[in-house]
Amino acid sequence: MSMDAVSRISRRQMLLQSLARLSPGEREAWLHEHCADDPELAQEVLALLQQTRTVVKSSDGRAPESMIGRQVGRYRIVSQIGAGGMGEVYLAERIDDFAMQVALKLITRSSSAHADLFARERQMLASLQHHGIAQIFDGGSDESGNPYFVMEYVDGHPITLYATLHKLDIRARLRLFLQVCEAVSHAHRNMIVHRDIKPGNILVTSAGVAKLLDFGIATAHAQPDAPDELTSTAHTPGYASPEQRAGGRVVFASDQYALGMLLYELLTGKRPPVADAQGQTLGTMLASDLVIMPQTLASLPPAMPEPALRQALKGELDAILLRATTYDPNARYPSVGNLAADVRRYLSGKPLATMPRSNRYVLRKFIARHKVESLATGLLLAGLMVAGTFTVLSWRAELRAHEEASHAAAEAAAVNDFLVSMLSAPDPRVSGKDARIVDLLDDAAKQIEQRFAGQPIVQARLYKTLGVSYSGLGKPELAGKLLERAWHLYEQHVGPLSLESLTAENDWLESQADVITPDRGLALAESFYNRTVPVLGKRHPLSLTALNNLAVHVIIHAYAHTPPDFTKALALSDENYRLRMEVYGEGDKRTSHARNNLANLEARLNHHDIALELYAENLKWQQQTFGNLNFYTLDTMANMAYSEVKTGHPERALPLLEASLAGMSKVMGDDHPRTISVMLEKGRVLLKMGKSEEGRALLQSVQTHASATDPDIQDSVAQASKLLAPK
Repeated sequence: MSMDAVSRISRRQMLLQSLARLSPGEREAWLHEHCADDPELAQEVLALLQQTRTVVKSSDGRAPESMIGRQVGRYRIVSQIGAGGMGEVYLAERIDDFAMQVALKLITRSSSAHADLFARERQMLASLQHHGIAQIFDGGSDESGNPYFVMEYVDGHPITLYATLHKLDIRARLRLFLQVCEAVSHAHRNMIVHRDIKPGNILVTSAGVAKLLDFGIATAHAQPDAPDELTSTAHTPGYASPEQRAGGRVVFASDQYALGMLLYELLTGKRPPVADAQGQTLGTMLASDLVIMPQTLASLPPAMPEPALRQALKGELDAILLRATTYDPNARYPSVGNLAADVRRYLSGKPLATMPRSNRYVLRKFIARHKVESLATGLLLAGLMVAGTFTVLSWRAELRAHEEASHAAAEAAAVNDFLVSMLSAPDPRVSGKDARIVDLLDDAAKQIEQRFAGQPIVQARLYKTLGVSYSGLGKPELAGKLLERAWHLYEQHVGPLSLESLTAENDWLESQADVITPDRGLALAESFYNRTVPVLGKRHPLSLTALNNLAVHVIIHAYAHTPPDFTKALALSDENYRLRMEVYGEGDKRTSHARNNLANLEARLNHHDIALELYAENLKWQQQTFGNLNFYTLDTMANMAYSEVKTGHPERALPLLEASLAGMSKVMGDDHPRTISVMLEKGRVLLKMGKSEEGRALLQSVQTHASATDPDIQDSVAQASKLLAPK
């Protein structure tokens, strides 16, 4: 098959994907607009679309048209977006008082394997909160018992089609690719391998925001039981890594391979051939004349003719592509973050970490970026030593930076390899027992000093990673020891006011917040904030975190004294919210947390009208971003209910508490302190509304937790007992 034929098929597939997202009345006009250069292709795509709509059935035998208008949970189906092996994806809209369009994925396969795979995708999406990943909002089962989940509806085009339609030049395509790298890196930080990165699973909105979709065959990295009959061999030809095609172990580097293939297609308009066992096919192509597809050339600005494009891709970009798509996973970049860093270096004209180190290469890159200053090099060669001093010193600094980048990449690889080897749960058939995550962390912590002797920065990074993990497991003593080691190593080898040192110190402070005294906590938080801001500035993310933590410690300190004085806390919380609005914007999770903290403080000061405004704003954003089955959303509902009661509206509080309690039970469990406190508040409201029997039953349920040792649970039990005591 000729390359032109392959290109035509690829373009046809992308057009079909985009048309499937439009209503029938919009399709023909849209297609003729975007296929003005190829009317025959437009007619071909329309015919294929009509054939598809005639023969396609849902996986339980229903035609897609029979689903239109059907209600699933609180959503009404509008149209079908796509179909796959497990079920269908529909455009739907909420039918309650909260209007929004969503994508609803409904499974109609009855096998337990499909159901498990579907549940795994739903759980993975729930754990990923990133602006570059389509967010999950809700989930449940329809009236037939078929599970579904509801996620963000992304109105956009596949990334390669978007680049063509918007005539993006090479640099714009690279910046778009970096958005995808950020999303994939976030998934990897959460130990999730996507396994199916391709243009159709990355949609770009009209605002130019790339969204990663479809975690249907994703797996947890190093999860022993992750591969199964449905995912072990599932892949998309042309993008899947060699190890995935062979049915081998799929790792983070497997996604990196797919990203490399995606980048090649994004830059040239065609897929590269699959690498052979020696990884020579792609290398041979890059070493010879590159074949650029006609539609890619047509989409580029006039200033980028084909010879110029070939030249732009040769040298550094092809080095990036070769590194990302090499046959051996261990020879690829240490992480997707390192791949993205080299793309950023290319965009800024700096030496790439993957290029062979040479003085000539570094000097050439420096001169290209500093053409005016580099004139001094010529003067220097003529004997004007003073005039050339700046350039020579700058070039040497550039060379050091290149060496440091290569060294940092090696450190990142060492850290990544160690964590993967230590945190891969052992086979229970060998160890004879299931390994708990805390046991894995203990083993890893014991090996760091010996295994990485003489590498203090690698030690610090590992101590920091494990310390944060211990903190998340609710083990502040172990977390504190490791994070303090990381902090002191950074202080000794990078400097006490370096970003690395300050970040590690902040991690240590946060891990100890619940175990140190209010006086010491406040003193440490004030000291940290006062040292961080002069170094980084008030708007740096770490400075904003320090400000937030200072406000929290001021509140804790106020509660420890009688009467509590929240004046300073209110001023700090208000400044924290204002700065985060300016730096991050209204629709950011960090801004949402600050808004919630400010609302809680306003409520504590009995400014309930102000608190309700802040809670309502936060709840709307959280429902859109996290969905209803999320701790933060449910917590805001409960807080909002408290203020509704205080303003004399228990009837408004009750539905909020009912939703919060039901969600907390599912998300956090019936024995979680927050679930029990919401149960207490709901019982209190029912008593206030005269529903004594229901209220007393709930309060008695709270009392069943009297044996719990958690102080928050003990407080809830004491309040319930007081409310139930005879008057």
